[in-house]
Amino acid sequence: MLATLAVVLFLSLLSSGYLLLVSAPRVSQETELAREANQVLVAMVNQETGLRGWLGTADPVFLEPYQSGKESAAAGSGLLLTMAGTDSQAASQIVDILVARAAWDTWAQDAAQRDEASSPVSPAALTQFLLDGKALFDVYRAADARAMQTFTQRRDQALTD
Repeated sequence: MLATLAVVLFLSLLSSGYLLLVSAPRVSQETELAREANQVLVAMVNQETGLRGWLGTADPVFLEPYQSGKESAAAGSGLLLTMAGTDSQAASQIVDILVARAAWDTWAQDAAQRDEASSPVSPAALTQFLLDGKALFDVYRAADARAMQTFTQRRDQALTD
């Protein structure tokens, strides 16, 4: 009886050690990738919200979330690439996010430089401009969603391995 208990205890310790040494780093890596990708998404949403407020009101107070979000997104994007390291699947997903982000950033820079108060455009032209930005942001959001799905699936797989 005591020998059986010792064997069960040994096997439990062995499997726990395996989980700590093999699975835990993978789970942690995927969790951190997902967390950082979400932080970049939040920064991007802050930018988009700020720009919409700016374009709708011409009040410079709305450019603050755009500026802070831009800084946070840039820092987070660099961190994501670093975190991916030599993981080609994660790096590919992150590159897709960065390409979509860069396309939206081009639109956003134009939006931040507009001054609707001093040179107004027609409501139809503003609507079209905003729809163009939304389309670019939707591409970014889709790339982020694909990456998040990959990261969470890989985390879940690491938990079951």
